[in-house]
Amino acid sequence: MRQAVLFVACGLVLAGCLGGRAPEPRRWLVEAPGTVPAAAARPVWGSVRVARLAVSAPYDGQRLAVRRADGTLALDGRNVFAATPGALLRLPTREIVRASGLARKVLLEGSSAREDATLEIEVDILALDCTQAGTVRAQVALEATLLADRRFVQAVRGSASVPADGNFTAAFSSAYAQALTGALKELGACAIPSRE
Repeated sequence: MRQAVLFVACGLVLAGCLGGRAPEPRRWLVEAPGTVPAAAARPVWGSVRVARLAVSAPYDGQRLAVRRADGTLALDGRNVFAATPGALLRLPTREIVRASGLARKVLLEGSSAREDATLEIEVDILALDCTQAGTVRAQVALEATLLADRRFVQAVRGSASVPADGNFTAAFSSAYAQALTGALKELGACAIPSRE
């Protein structure tokens, strides 16, 4: 009996000594890719502002959402975004809209200048897709809505799926750029008169 107690006590001491903190999670970003294909040969809007950018739940937290092989969704505590996706997407969105060539000017959020058009973007899928065995893909789907004088003009969807290959920053950045650029190409057919 005494040996059993000593054995359990030694086990507890060793567990306390050998147990340590879990490793820090890997942090990922979403950036504007260096090259974004232009959606327009010439600007069709004078000035545009990204008035709203929202990421729907459950994709709005810092932990990466993972769609498992059985189709269920899980949140990965070992892989996280460096900030909330909504915060990370603001700058890349502006850069992608600027690179699209659709507007002569993309206004900053705090600018007092009046815009000709506003864009509202809602990201409703931002996940790692592991539904196919042996492949991991960054999957993004969004809806971009164009308004002029606070009136609805058009809403279009964009989506993309890009192989992740272990570099989730590059994969999500590329998938987001492809999804948004695809939506902007469709919105480019909507000419908005300039206020200038």
